[in-house]
Amino acid sequence: MTSKKVPAAILKDVVAYVDVWSASKTENYSDPFIQQLREMGAQVCKTFNKQVTHVVFKHGHQATWNKAKKMGVKMVSVHWVARCKENSEHADEALYPAHNEESQLNRLKKRTHRCMQPRDIPLSTPRRLKRKLDKMMEELARSSPVGKKQPPPPFFFFFFFYGILHINTASND
Repeated sequence: MTSKKVPAAILKDVVAYVDVWSASKTENYSDPFIQQLREMGAQVCKTFNKQVTHVVFKHGHQATWNKAKKMGVKMVSVHWVARCKENSEHADEALYPAHNEESQLNRLKKRTHRCMQPRDIPLSTPRRLKRKLDKMMEELARSSPVGKKQPPPPFFFFFFFYGILHINTASND
């Protein structure tokens, strides 16, 4: 196997932070990529700081992804490093974007139907229902003829349980 000599200055303007992990996120695979970047002239930081211009990302931490997006840093996949080494030139970062499977999974998790969510807040409060009942009783009293003796209005029992209103009527005899 022959390996061609890679010029040491092809990535001289790159300050990289590498966050490469196994799919199970138990093994850190950053070291080989750090070594390759240094061989091509890039400066590699152990911490994500303001000088970082590129983030090499694969199955990395969500915090790294969020910070890079917020700072507007170029995020590339490990294929970008391989292409730079293979062609001995600074490859276009736009052709090798990093992907974050975790953020895609989070987006899918958030797509639950609203009707499937449990209701925390009841639609009508007991105080509001009491005001409605009082108003109905007043309207009933106003609509009854004045001269006739009317039987008393029925009693209403309200049961308010998880947003469902049960009304039982009973006579007051």
